[in-house]
Amino acid sequence: MLGTVMQDVRFAMRTLRKQPMFTLVATVTLALGIGANTAVFSVVNGVLLSPLPYPSPDRLVAVWPRHFASNGEIAYLQEHAHSYDGGAAAFSPGWGMVLSRPNEAVQLAGARTSANFFRVLGARPALGRTFTDDESRPGSDRVAVLSHELWTQRFSADPRVIGQTITIDGVPCEVIGVMTPNFNLFQANADLWLPLVMDQSASFYKTGGTAFLLGRLRAGATPASAASELATLVPAMRDALGFEAAYGREASVIPLHDAVVAQLRQTLLILLCAVGFILLIAGANVGNLQLSRAAGRRHEIAIRAALGAARGRIIRQLLSESVLLAMGGGALGIGFGALGVRWLRHLLPADTPRLESISLDLRVLAVCALATLGVGIIFGLAPALVASRTDLEGTLRAARSGHGAGAAGRRTRGSLVVAETALALVLVIAAGLMIQTLWRLSLVDAGFRATNILTMRVQPTSDAYGSREQRALYFEQVLERVRGERGVLTVGAIQHLPLSGFDWHKEVEIEGRLLAPGETPFRPGYRTILGDYFQTMGIPLLAGRAFSPSDAATSPAVMIVSAAFARRAFGGESAVGRRIRAGNATRAQWATIVGEVGNVRHTALTAEPQPEFYLSASQFPQGAMAIVVRTAGDPMLSVRQLHERIATLDRGVPISDVRTIEDLVSASVQQPRVIMLLMLAFAGVGLALGAIGIYGVVSYGVSQRVREIGIRIALGAPRATLIRAVVRDGLILAGAGVAIGMVAALVLTRGMATLVFGVSASDPATYVALSLLLVGIAATASYIPARRAARVDPVIALRGE
Repeated sequence: MLGTVMQDVRFAMRTLRKQPMFTLVATVTLALGIGANTAVFSVVNGVLLSPLPYPSPDRLVAVWPRHFASNGEIAYLQEHAHSYDGGAAAFSPGWGMVLSRPNEAVQLAGARTSANFFRVLGARPALGRTFTDDESRPGSDRVAVLSHELWTQRFSADPRVIGQTITIDGVPCEVIGVMTPNFNLFQANADLWLPLVMDQSASFYKTGGTAFLLGRLRAGATPASAASELATLVPAMRDALGFEAAYGREASVIPLHDAVVAQLRQTLLILLCAVGFILLIAGANVGNLQLSRAAGRRHEIAIRAALGAARGRIIRQLLSESVLLAMGGGALGIGFGALGVRWLRHLLPADTPRLESISLDLRVLAVCALATLGVGIIFGLAPALVASRTDLEGTLRAARSGHGAGAAGRRTRGSLVVAETALALVLVIAAGLMIQTLWRLSLVDAGFRATNILTMRVQPTSDAYGSREQRALYFEQVLERVRGERGVLTVGAIQHLPLSGFDWHKEVEIEGRLLAPGETPFRPGYRTILGDYFQTMGIPLLAGRAFSPSDAATSPAVMIVSAAFARRAFGGESAVGRRIRAGNATRAQWATIVGEVGNVRHTALTAEPQPEFYLSASQFPQGAMAIVVRTAGDPMLSVRQLHERIATLDRGVPISDVRTIEDLVSASVQQPRVIMLLMLAFAGVGLALGAIGIYGVVSYGVSQRVREIGIRIALGAPRATLIRAVVRDGLILAGAGVAIGMVAALVLTRGMATLVFGVSASDPATYVALSLLLVGIAATASYIPARRAARVDPVIALRGE
């Protein structure tokens, strides 16, 4: 048996070598499909399928994933929850941390974690150690764990860094450990980690809802049982911490892996489905090529059958050729896939979860090998069955007279083209929906004008800025220096820019209004600004006034609210003059509303503007601010002079995140842009392969009708009539494919409902326009062989008669 198989393989290799153009086209076609699948499956495998790189990752869970907990909640759950071997927390401050070194101040992404954070994960450092329980106490927290990347870039990978003292946010900290390369996790991605201090006397102990909770389940516990326990703990925790009646409605426990990749799961599965279509289209194209080739070999196959070859042996021989083609396509496809993985890692946003896990590993290669084998067998079987169905006498007679394959071959070729067209239409519609999404997003009124605005983050941390007053004075001096620069029109500052990914909320009290029993507290977003922020960003003042220099630290507290805030809190009444208290955001003071401004889409362009209020940084200073500068010309031309101007005030203060607001807006739509680019690429390949398939079938049909066409021309048939007849055959196939494709698209694009914006996933205009586009391409692909058919010389066509 093995000898027979090897004989078939050798014969298949000789046969394919004799037809190099066919072999090349079929191999490259399959390689495109396999390469695209290899690249996208590498992403799916690395992000969705691979377990988290920790011991027993299935026991790691995210606790309360839609609610960021305070230190008080963390401590309560650590003491009372029995479903876990350990509960941990991580907090990533939105403004980062500053590493101060001689002649250098570096802005870093820092995180604070509970002392047991690394132990709960089971993550071990590459050097040194992680935190002990004592280091979460006030005064004992001056230790730091470095990321491997920071250790390499800033400390030259020197192992003697352990035990050294570094200055973080103006505080000396001892380096106790260095983590392994690419250690990161969801809310704890950072350049370095510090202990989260559990201080019951701190003002934010119960109210600072900022930490991401995770836990390691005990043996026998499940996410469902842990969630049930959490629900029973909520009432007691609510009473112990003095929270409102609505507290705990979102209590849940889910696997940590699901929490990490939840936002990407649907997108990646849609892309995987799309590249699966590409592979099917490529396989169908190669199947058609093989059918045409097999039709040309009917004489050879009939002779082999006449000499005693069994039909099974003939099928096996033809399948050997198909599998060899697929193997060649698979080998080339892996090369394409490797390039695709590199491109995707560059294309995907830098904050994509588990980006470092994306690679061509053994699982990816195994799936690629199975896909290659499956394509070779599935799309080689139909041609083999059709070609091996021999009528010896009829076949030999047809070969002598020049007649081609029978009805079975024509039906199979037509079916494959219909399938290709349907799949290509689904891809084109998906790409069209994403193009419309990006176009609609470009038309969204974000509430501000992004043109000609430069922004940079400034964070003073030394002892010279230890008090609120000192920080407020520093930022006012920064704005004053920038304001006087040439080309600067206006300048302001805010602690978190719109669309930057940071969104602070605070429960507010409205003077003279009490909550009804069971009423959900009003929890708007809030921002702290300075200078001419509204004017610089082009946010309109609708009522009252903006902040002024008279709104100093010693003056009565004031605030400005958005139109959405005024509508939610006061209905049709004026908001100006009302008083609001917002816990520690206003330091328990009543703040008077002095103005109302337009709504801003702070969280996302796809999200409706939410109620918000603004505080003055002169009254409520922040540790870091984003400076925004509107310039008369290209803001990037002013970077050097503005950077130097700010640095001369204090070179120990880092200046980071220098970019334009337009870049910020562009980054906020990076995910739909990536999806659109990929869908466009897939749709382009699908269209090209579909057009080639239609061209091939129509062209082959014309070659089989040369004698008929010659007779019709000799009898005086108009050439235009012949062209219409041939094009009609192609359009019939395309029309059937379009009809099936529209139905399939209506079903399959439902999964894109959460990805599109401003357009329905079943938008009729998109479906009709792109269906007509596909029909037009099919007509063009059919016209080329039709025109060639109309030029047939009847004398040459009938010479053999």
